Amino acid sequence: FKHSRHPLIVEFQGLGKYYLNESGPDRASKDNHARHMRLANAGFTVFNLVWADLFRSEMFTAIKKHIAESRPHQPKPTP
Repeated sequence: FKHSRHPLIVEFQGLGKYYLNESGPDRASKDNHARHMRLANAGFTVFNLVWADLFRSEMFTAIKKHIAESRPHQPKPTP
């Protein structure tokens, strides 16, 4: 999920994308890391949630704090 005004993305991590990938889990892991780095390099903060996080308040508190402390995202102009 991408926040509409802040440089924030929240992703849900599951094992399925690694083991259901036609190229295998190693390729899926490399692709996921490359995508994560592109987002980080573009100025986004990425929170990765797993099932257990849905039942803990700490992650949601951290996300709310990030929103409160961050400035709205200014997209980089395209050349």
